[in-house]
Amino acid sequence: MNSSKFLNEAYPSLRQTLGNSKFLDIIPGGFSIATDVSCETIVHNPITAKFLRIEPWEQFSYSSQKQPTAKIYHKGKPIAAEDQPIQRAAWYGEEITRCELEFIWEDGVSKIAQWSASPLRDDTGNICGAIATMEDITEIIYMARELDMHKSQLEELVEKTTEAWKLQFEKLQKAEREAWQSETEIKLIKRALKSAEDRFAKAFYLSPQQKSIIRLSDRRYIDVNESFTKARNQARHEVIGKTPCELGSPTEEAEKVFYCLEKQGSIDNLEISIPKHNGTFGKALLSAEVVEIDGELCGLFDYTEITELKKMQAEMARLDRLNLVGQMAAGIAHEIRNPMTTVRGYLQFLGAKQEYITQRSTFDLMISELDRANSIITEFLSLTRNQPTRLKCQNLNDILNNLYPMIEADAFNQNKLIKFIPQEIPDIQLSTKEIHQLVLNLCHNGLEAMREQSRLTIRTFTDSEGVVLSVQDEGAGIGKEAVGKLGTPFYTTKEGGTGLGLAMCYNIAESHNASIDVDTGPQGTTFFVRFNPVKQETLENVIVVNKTI
Repeated sequence: MNSSKFLNEAYPSLRQTLGNSKFLDIIPGGFSIATDVSCETIVHNPITAKFLRIEPWEQFSYSSQKQPTAKIYHKGKPIAAEDQPIQRAAWYGEEITRCELEFIWEDGVSKIAQWSASPLRDDTGNICGAIATMEDITEIIYMARELDMHKSQLEELVEKTTEAWKLQFEKLQKAEREAWQSETEIKLIKRALKSAEDRFAKAFYLSPQQKSIIRLSDRRYIDVNESFTKARNQARHEVIGKTPCELGSPTEEAEKVFYCLEKQGSIDNLEISIPKHNGTFGKALLSAEVVEIDGELCGLFDYTEITELKKMQAEMARLDRLNLVGQMAAGIAHEIRNPMTTVRGYLQFLGAKQEYITQRSTFDLMISELDRANSIITEFLSLTRNQPTRLKCQNLNDILNNLYPMIEADAFNQNKLIKFIPQEIPDIQLSTKEIHQLVLNLCHNGLEAMREQSRLTIRTFTDSEGVVLSVQDEGAGIGKEAVGKLGTPFYTTKEGGTGLGLAMCYNIAESHNASIDVDTGPQGTTFFVRFNPVKQETLENVIVVNKTI
């Protein structure tokens, strides 16, 4: 069965609304629908059907006369049909969230998913069916189980190694206490202990992982390895004797680390912030053990830096969101614009009639709102384009000089000031149209963020990374939580904003092989657009094809 047939049979009114759209077939998530409260007929979209090993939109219900062969378990125990999420939603009106179920077929195949379910109600409020969504977490669960197994093996190895060293040390103490032991035997034991210390020293100082030893009594560094000093761009003598807080670590986070270590005796993969030499912070996974050195309790710390991994994960999440935007835009933009055009035409037609002259302002308001909605769709579609961007070797200052009167007029209308400070910069590959759009969006946002008589400053200059465009406002700054979401489609902190302007800026920067950095605080916000250095072998009409979003 396909989605069109399912809609015609189960929900004819919904089918009439969606027309011939394949929207239900291309939705990236999995869902199931019970067509009535009996749940004898439950159909599943292609994503869920693939998980259940059936054809798309095929019947698969434990409430039907023909029972599926797969067994369902929740927390290791089999569950009956009445305890399954979609039945609970349809029969009892429950809202089910992230219920983890394991399906095991007769051929031994096992799959795990998280299900959420909600009842469907008719116009009178009576339950007429239910809908459920699912997320396949089989690989995640199996990976977690494998990680737990490796962790157990590692803990066993550490325990065995620690016990071995402990036994060696006790053997040496016993040898020193007992005068009757031969001097030769004592020397052999000392030699073995020295060898173990040498191996530990090599493992500590030459490890590619960042390592440090901190005395717990005063929380000061007593030793660090070379990887630690390189990562922070500090000499060893600049670290020894200092506390983590004195070297820039957040106080609250440092207190949490020492509290956990002193209470538990160890820390396993705790995510922390680590200070960088340029004043920024990176991310690392911290593992630590309490050890005794020269009669003092110390912490042996191991840092696995994950700064780049975090950036990659954030970028992948952003691209996933943009991909969803693209799929939605391609599927519904055309269907939305056609009825909007029809409505706008009739509003203009009726507004021109004499009998409606008193309602002309109402018609104009409705038309302006339709035009606003159409402009949002236009920005929406611009994020999904797949056509090449034509770049031409030109100077960014020339583009800004041509654009400056328009920005100056916008600032004047808002009773605000603007200043353009260009420096000498080399020509780079640019698309005039897209740079216009990027600059106008950044300047518009900056002007909206400021009070009257505040100044917006536009600069161009070069640094070690290439040509830089900066747009600086004198607003109240951007919240820490909001900074991490900049460029996310539909995310906005402005009343009436669409959340598409900055998403478009990030897209334009990517098509120019550029990056956008943000520096914000109570005194204002500065956006830096950094273009890569221009090679000498530049071509006049280079075409750069955007990645599909």
